[in-house]
Amino acid sequence: MKISMERFVWNLVEDILVDQETDWSCVSNATRMALRYFGYDIPERKIAEFMDKLGYKVIIGDGEFLVTFPHAALFLKYAGFDVTYRTTLIKRYPLSADIIKDQGLVREILLDDLREAEDSYTRDRYKALLELMKLGGKVYLHQPDRMIQKKDILKAIKAGKVVIADVTARQYYGVDEDWGHALTLVPYGSSFKVLDGFTRKGYFDPDLRDIWDEALEKAKRFEWKDIVRIIEMSGD
Repeated sequence: MKISMERFVWNLVEDILVDQETDWSCVSNATRMALRYFGYDIPERKIAEFMDKLGYKVIIGDGEFLVTFPHAALFLKYAGFDVTYRTTLIKRYPLSADIIKDQGLVREILLDDLREAEDSYTRDRYKALLELMKLGGKVYLHQPDRMIQKKDILKAIKAGKVVIADVTARQYYGVDEDWGHALTLVPYGSSFKVLDGFTRKGYFDPDLRDIWDEALEKAKRFEWKDIVRIIEMSGD
């Protein structure tokens, strides 16, 4: 299937930033910003609609959409990019390296997890990863005691890749909530620039604005350690 995208030209990295459409569309928003870095643009909803046409469970009640990390990785592969998906295992896989890169073994582990998945949404995400591998994308599995660290992100960034990172609100913003959030990291000097489509959206309630401003300050000091999953993308 062909993906229709518009060309996008930017001068400053800040030009790439775009607010996420809904409270829960951070992954599709981060995917959109990653594409904008490479000179393409597509609305978040179009990303979800493409994945829906492939048969994935991304359209939820009343036309709302929820694109997850496996869906985003597969979408980027269909868009013609080189994609590596890194995620952390819940329990240590025996007799294996700290980072399992053998794609044959990774496929076996994913198939086992797919068979054991108890709900259709979890199975849907495993199927997306398996299709990603079938199309030539890579999936690396990090053992629980070797989660993704800043050095892994910097290695990808220095290779000219864009990274989409999965963090929690408690971890990144320092707020007492556990919702997950996706951020786009793009090469910037010798390090990377964080693009957060939720920054300007934040908490709607004016009474919570001070809390949100404090959360954004905490985010600037985030140490980028013990990340559960990231997507690395490059080329087109």
